[in-house]
Amino acid sequence: MSDSDSELETRVVEDIDELNKIGNKGSVLVEDGINEKINELDYSKQLGTKDVPFLESLAVLSKFENCEKVDYKDSIARESYFYENTLRNVKNGCKILTSMNINWNRPDDMLAEMLKTDQQMKKIKLDLLKQEQKIKAVELKKQKYVEKKFTKKIQVEKKKQRKQETKKNLMEIEKWKANRNSGGKSVEDSFDEYFKNDRKPNYNKRKIKPKH
Repeated sequence: MSDSDSELETRVVEDIDELNKIGNKGSVLVEDGINEKINELDYSKQLGTKDVPFLESLAVLSKFENCEKVDYKDSIARESYFYENTLRNVKNGCKILTSMNINWNRPDDMLAEMLKTDQQMKKIKLDLLKQEQKIKAVELKKQKYVEKKFTKKIQVEKKKQRKQETKKNLMEIEKWKANRNSGGKSVEDSFDEYFKNDRKPNYNKRKIKPKH
């Protein structure tokens, strides 16, 4: 392996290690705090009634399907799951309002109300985009590294094959030289007859004229 190959491989490994550490920087799961926030958003407890009209709360609850498959330590997977659920809930909320014949308008820059502030959500979105770009860059670097290794392997195999063919051709020519004077034939006729079948050397379709 050349120095350039070794350096490229080292960089790829370092980038992969760095990506594996993303999302594990001081991850803390505070269940009590989360449950406290959930209770604060429970309008039935705030209003003292079980049946809260949708227009009073405009709250859309998520079933959190497949949440057990999400690794909460992986910031990208975790925040992407939150984002997808929030987007789905907003669409469901709009459908409910439409079914109630209530006009609504959602600005393009609106972010749904969540446990996190709009500033936090914007920061999370920016971080996700940066991490996605970094992942794509690492994947591209890995792909180039693999392609370079594969191309180099093909070149080595071709060089090895050409060397073997050259060695075989030289051996056949030496055999022809040892027997070319038998039968009183000319050099050209002797050469053509000896190599007319499978023993013909591979000269990449170039016409070779024997030396006298």
